[in-house]
Amino acid sequence: MINIYLLRHGKVTGKAALYGHTDISVPCEENDRIAANLGSLSLGLRQVITSPLVRCHSVAEQYAHQQALPLCVAPELSEMYFGDLDGVPFDTMSTQEWQMLEPFWTVPAQIRLPNAESLSDFHTRVVGYWESLATQKQDTLVVTHGGVIRMILAHLLDLDWTNAKWYSTLSIQNGSLTHIQINPKFPEHVLIKAIGMPIKGPNDD
Repeated sequence: MINIYLLRHGKVTGKAALYGHTDISVPCEENDRIAANLGSLSLGLRQVITSPLVRCHSVAEQYAHQQALPLCVAPELSEMYFGDLDGVPFDTMSTQEWQMLEPFWTVPAQIRLPNAESLSDFHTRVVGYWESLATQKQDTLVVTHGGVIRMILAHLLDLDWTNAKWYSTLSIQNGSLTHIQINPKFPEHVLIKAIGMPIKGPNDD
């Protein structure tokens, strides 16, 4: 079996917002903790693939260096782009901005935020990349974003990725692992072993 581990990046430094392509960082101590705890798991990984955004790339680069693993950057693993509202803190949004955002929470597939990527285009981008990733013949760590992980899971489970509840009720915590196994002889046979699993090191409670 081939193992693919989807790691969601650590908690970012900024205020609550829709962080899509906004390049916001994760505190160094949080990346240190995630990389150390990953190293303690002995996952037998052969490569690391990451979103280019710094909140993913920084910890991916750190872990790959520590484990002497090759690192590949895949722009397709970037989070959805939220256009004019990307990175705007919720507590500073104007009334007009909230009026644009509120229907997006309810019917995200039908609402395209100003100058943003549509949910349909995001789905096409992520699923297209997953189909190439699923042909990998070696155990792989993928460092990416919550929206990307949800889109991959919806695809594998044949669930309705247009349903707003898929994004609001499924918890994929920062710094968690989602574990997927693929049978290389029968790649259509996929097992989802864990979703949003906390990464704990030997010194964690």
